[in-house]
Amino acid sequence: MKKHNYSSYFPVSLLVLVLMATGCQLSAQNLRIAIMGDQTGTRNLDSAYVIMAAAAENMRTHSPDLVIHVGDLTESQVRDSSAYAEDFHTAADILTSVGVPWYPVAGDHDVNPPGFAPLSMDRSYEKRFRSLCRKVGLPIDQDLFYSVDVQDFHFIFLYSLENLHTDPRWGSIFLNGISDRQLEWLESDLNKHRDARGIIVVTHHPHWYSWSNWQRVHAVLRDHSVMAVIAGHFHYDQDDGSIDGIRYLVIGATGGSIKDADPESGGCHQYALMDISNRDILNIELHEAFSDTLLELTPRRSMDRVQALAVSLGNIYKDEKILLANRHLVKPDAHGEYSPLRTIGLESPANPIDLPIEMTISTIGEYLQPLGWVSGNGPGSGRRFNPGERIGWANYSSTGQWVTPPEIWQAKLIQDALPEDNAPLIGVRVKASFTDIRSRWVAATIMFPIEKIDTHSGQ
Repeated sequence: MKKHNYSSYFPVSLLVLVLMATGCQLSAQNLRIAIMGDQTGTRNLDSAYVIMAAAAENMRTHSPDLVIHVGDLTESQVRDSSAYAEDFHTAADILTSVGVPWYPVAGDHDVNPPGFAPLSMDRSYEKRFRSLCRKVGLPIDQDLFYSVDVQDFHFIFLYSLENLHTDPRWGSIFLNGISDRQLEWLESDLNKHRDARGIIVVTHHPHWYSWSNWQRVHAVLRDHSVMAVIAGHFHYDQDDGSIDGIRYLVIGATGGSIKDADPESGGCHQYALMDISNRDILNIELHEAFSDTLLELTPRRSMDRVQALAVSLGNIYKDEKILLANRHLVKPDAHGEYSPLRTIGLESPANPIDLPIEMTISTIGEYLQPLGWVSGNGPGSGRRFNPGERIGWANYSSTGQWVTPPEIWQAKLIQDALPEDNAPLIGVRVKASFTDIRSRWVAATIMFPIEKIDTHSGQ
């Protein structure tokens, strides 16, 4: 991977050592925290780091006192050791460029080994991340959980991947949590800092999505007057509000993969600023990474709706499996014979949320001509779906139908000029819109899988 020379106009990673040793010119009363989100999921860290650098440059203009990174600086599973180290130092240089101390938590993309095996015993990627953190002067020892003091405020960085390849929402949720050992350390650390002017906790995974796992941690934080818990991982911002006086926040991606959605619903790169005083959060701002314009903090209820719709739209790819035989698109009949495929139909469009939605579908590629909604709405027009219409089950990580409903939208296939060597591109773009406290939309681009088969039947 080509290494961008951020150090040509930004200070290099070594600056963090100087800043930690000498301190910064901090406000005597208040503290401003800049918060950087995830860079991963794009499979193109070059572009992610360009966005990250733009956010860092904007952060610097707001004169923060420190930078927090919510994890996923690197892609552990797609880089060899030398490239991984190069990526880490690129991210470190960008964070150092803000000109103040910076502190990360480890994210799943930083430490998970290959294989997607929950409870993996391969700790080599953790060791690599820990070693690189120490090389740039971060106060990380044998564990990836640690704490620091900044002008009498206390910051705790929890490690949410003690059980590798687990997740509080999409993965093995019962295995995702804080260990007894880390919890004991947390309580001991909090007891030592009862006189802090304020305490902030940072973790990569929003563990509170599986509340039964998080409840005992929350109780410890509540009993020690923690001000806020800040997480990343979801790649969109989310404000869970205050629980027992603790503000729960998720910060969206800063260069990582984002939703195909409006900017206020997970569709833009961002960073955050938080101003704190004596045990008080004075202000929280969300900024677009490039333009630095202000964004709204999105309530959890709204983002749960957006996420459920995104999952539901993603299910549409299963509606058609197209076969290609001798430059013809075909389908099997009940006798195993193949006949030309004339149309495709979608069964999965549905409304998994509690508000009405408007859905539009457009075609992708020259081989598909929309016929429109079976209900009579013509090509290019939208269709209203009432709350829960055509849905069997729905939450923010899984939606579906118990029984496959009839087709609700159709398109005609044009087979006059299929390419000779490659499978044609056949797909749809589906967009769902709704209004809660504001107008929102989320979309999905679905390219149907095409399987080449060796048969002359049906010609």
